[in-house]
Amino acid sequence: MQGKCKYYFFILVMFCSSITFSQNGNWRSYLSNAEKAAQAGKYYKAAKNYELAAGAKNNKKDYLFQAGRYYLISRDYEKAVACLSPVKEKTKTYPKVLYYYGLAEKGRGNYEVALQALSVFSSDYKGADRGIIIGFVENEMRGCELGRRVVSENIQDSILVQRLDDNVNSEFNEAAPIVIKEDLLYFSSNKEEHLRIYRSRLTEEGWSVPEVPESLPLIRQSDFCHGSFSPDFTKFYFSVCKDYEGEWREDELSCGIYYSELVGNSWTEARALGRLINLTGAVNIQPHVTYEGKEEVLYFVSNRSGGQGGMDIWFVKKPIREGIMSFGYPQNAGIKINTSANEFSPFYDYTQATLFFSSDGKPGLGGLDVFGAVGTQDNWLDVYALNPPINSSSDDYYYSPFQGGNKGFFVSNRLQLPSKLNTVDNDLFFFEPIQEEVDSVLLSGLILDMDTEKGLENASVEIFEFVDTDKFELVESLILKAYNFEYMLEAGREYMVYIQKEGYMESDIFINSEDLEDNYKFYLSAETEVPSIDPESYPEGDPDDGSNPSVVELPEIDDLDELPVDEGEENGIEEVLPNDFRIQVAALRSPDDQLLRSLDSFGKVIIEEIDGLELKRVLIGGFEKRQEAEKTLSAMKKESKMYSSAFIILYKDGKRQ
Repeated sequence: MQGKCKYYFFILVMFCSSITFSQNGNWRSYLSNAEKAAQAGKYYKAAKNYELAAGAKNNKKDYLFQAGRYYLISRDYEKAVACLSPVKEKTKTYPKVLYYYGLAEKGRGNYEVALQALSVFSSDYKGADRGIIIGFVENEMRGCELGRRVVSENIQDSILVQRLDDNVNSEFNEAAPIVIKEDLLYFSSNKEEHLRIYRSRLTEEGWSVPEVPESLPLIRQSDFCHGSFSPDFTKFYFSVCKDYEGEWREDELSCGIYYSELVGNSWTEARALGRLINLTGAVNIQPHVTYEGKEEVLYFVSNRSGGQGGMDIWFVKKPIREGIMSFGYPQNAGIKINTSANEFSPFYDYTQATLFFSSDGKPGLGGLDVFGAVGTQDNWLDVYALNPPINSSSDDYYYSPFQGGNKGFFVSNRLQLPSKLNTVDNDLFFFEPIQEEVDSVLLSGLILDMDTEKGLENASVEIFEFVDTDKFELVESLILKAYNFEYMLEAGREYMVYIQKEGYMESDIFINSEDLEDNYKFYLSAETEVPSIDPESYPEGDPDDGSNPSVVELPEIDDLDELPVDEGEENGIEEVLPNDFRIQVAALRSPDDQLLRSLDSFGKVIIEEIDGLELKRVLIGGFEKRQEAEKTLSAMKKESKMYSSAFIILYKDGKRQ
């Protein structure tokens, strides 16, 4: 399953043509058809013919095994289990049968049965590739344990998932949604024998019949998919695949990334990106473009050498104002994102500073699961899996949220009764928060400079709900581009709004949603440097006549044991400076070791609990002079964009000001 069949099976969107089967013929003709289909990469047709050959040959075990294996590759988990069950005890004849059987049961969501099969396989398998395959097996077992816990504890986010209607979804494969707005959808499909990008609109009657939009750039190639518009809608990137025949043949698969630019009111003819991106001999696909500061960053997927293995997520970047050919060398997104298996469908949400992607190389509920990574490019602070109902025991990917992250589209092959009856093809789904029957009120606010009353952009806002006498729970974290924001709060609750911006003192206020103001104004004060004391400014006086106030009379002490001992010194704790400056890098639930190690070179790392919150501040301190802190902060920001939101805070006697 981890071989080249699965490897290329996940490329793009697992497009497979609809197949009809003839029931006529003897076992030899079925077997011949199965072998030809498997060689051509038509795995579902191969599975069906192997199953027919087995039926015509008294359920011959060899044919059942092959049928089960190809049904698994085709993601028909029910038929895979049905064909593998009669042979799962024949491990000497079919050494990997329990591996395939375990994966098929996991795909059905039967985590306990899957875990048992994979455990036996892990203990008993002695094949030459054991050193490689056992790593994949152990990962799948961790996923089964996770799935078992999710089921037993009923872990579920308050999200409503809806399959789009049959005007959009078909018996073929739909994938790669392009996020524009809720009632306008661009997506990819192979429903007309070629890969195409389609457009559909949401009307009162439902989604309109999809059409290839005439407004797209002139694309002369026959098969194109996976589009991504730049944030200002002046550039369009997409994938082009050559020699597509309705099935994926790994020896003929050839994909690259193309682009078009908006000039005036027209799009230029599509052209391929340079050879550094479209590397010869590699698959280069699934582009996603975003703006990060003054840079244009293009994420994409490739199996080129130099990665972690399988399909990896890569990125290139250039100044926004420079031409397309200014992209630099592709860089791997790193080991926190990529694994030795496969990663797909990158989507960077700049409002959450989070890269969403899918992987089958991390412990998950089944197949491809959706993950989020907080950070940017190759600097990631936190990687987490999304909960159900986004993730399931099936493949889930192309997670594409609208700005703000609480609504959007994604792709899955999951069952959705009664509208979706199989797991072979991919469909498009829409997700949004469940509208609980609670009264909600709108919190609106402006973030302003205390002195000038001008709006402050690029601030971060965290909203915490008061859940106990001394405990708050984070309900939303926003990174604002503008200086105004809105958020719906549940009525009758108490909240704390916590605001940070580089160069300004932090601010927090407590509010009761029963008594909200029309438009809150959050004033931030600019940080001020503590003035140094000039020795020449000391009051004049003779230190011997007691006239100098800087001289303090000490109490008489008869015994050394009576000398006052600083408690910090006695316990090996470093003395706290009267005034010091610290650089706040982040506020996280669980700072990871890699982040802390990366900060060692800049100074002393300090972890500080935030009272009443399940957060820890990560700081570097303490600097006696603000100039020293500013110099260090400048060096940090030059080294990595990961520190772009770090800022300086004054502490007095160890207390945050």
